[in-house]
Amino acid sequence: PPDEVISPHDYEVAPITLLQAKAFVQRHHYSATYVACRFRYGLFLRYALFPEDQLVGVAVFSMPMSHKVLTNIFPCDVLESVELGRFVLLDNVPSNAESWFFARCRELLRREGIKGILAFSDDIPRTSIFPVHNVIFSGHIGTIYQSSNAIYLKRSTPRVLRVLRDGSIFSDRAASKIRKADRGW
Repeated sequence: PPDEVISPHDYEVAPITLLQAKAFVQRHHYSATYVACRFRYGLFLRYALFPEDQLVGVAVFSMPMSHKVLTNIFPCDVLESVELGRFVLLDNVPSNAESWFFARCRELLRREGIKGILAFSDDIPRTSIFPVHNVIFSGHIGTIYQSSNAIYLKRSTPRVLRVLRDGSIFSDRAASKIRKADRGW
């Protein structure tokens, strides 16, 4: 709502631990999955009544499975760019918080020598088969990224996603880990 705008004075952005980020993302992100990360930042409510209410958002910046995902876009060393792997805020965080939080994360990443951030949006809705066609994820077109002056390049390579009964994705990477009995399978 237009009258519900973030008050930056009430929030703080800071690096967080892997355990903090993973627990928050698995609990609140629509995918309920975590990615291999390089940088993790939390959005904290400064004046929360209880310590467990302080963390209200998490941004995870990761390395994609293939370095080419980054080097095909950015003309720099692969370690000077990252993928926005997960970005999630609680629903009760006011409007404009996403773009404000993302801008603070970009400032922190710049200090780490990061020159480029690649973010994907997923505009395809997902539904579960039980109950019949229950919408799990409505899809999004990267509005936050666009409001942050991101450049829309194009759709990535089309692929088939295996959607499980609960609407979650069974990724090719998960299948590979199971076949090879890799760490985390």
